[in-house]
Amino acid sequence: MKAAAVIGVLALTLAALAQARTSTTVLDQTLICTPQYGNVDVMDSPKGDQAFATAQMESSGFLGVGSGEVNQLNSLVAVRARAEQSGIASAHGPQGVYGRAGRCFLSKKPVALTSSGLPGPPVAWAKSYGCTVRGRVVVRVRAVLATSAFWRRVDERYFGARANVVSAQFAVRSEKSGKPLGFGTLSSAGGTKLWTAGSCR
Repeated sequence: MKAAAVIGVLALTLAALAQARTSTTVLDQTLICTPQYGNVDVMDSPKGDQAFATAQMESSGFLGVGSGEVNQLNSLVAVRARAEQSGIASAHGPQGVYGRAGRCFLSKKPVALTSSGLPGPPVAWAKSYGCTVRGRVVVRVRAVLATSAFWRRVDERYFGARANVVSAQFAVRSEKSGKPLGFGTLSSAGGTKLWTAGSCR
């Protein structure tokens, strides 16, 4: 009788674990983006730190690549763990992974998700580094999403997958030279780490 009960509990546990695994979705996209004025900004902001936005918001965990007018609401590529709402204005940042329409397009170009070639240690607080680059940049994002979501047009400015982000990695390289410009991680607790090239300031 005890053996049957143990087997029953074990079966329920395994079923729950299997359901938890299948409830998440892995999104792995590579984009080629055209920066403005030969400059890209590689950004991170951990949970609880200041968000990159004109209106004051608290970050839920953010990784981004921007150019030109750069903030958390106007990026070339953005990864945001949870939806964010400004306490003093109507501005908000939706959760998910996004690429800027008209400036970025999907690519099959191979990009390794590694900090190799970038000096350490990484920063683990809100930081934006400006990098001078000739031509376009290649950005690969691999994110674990809390629910199923598909890459699609989400509004007039962005394509993306709108879902809470459990964890993520992204790598940024120059398309022309292949040199790495940045690598960032977002943990399940909302912490971020960001490595950038020594030439980025």
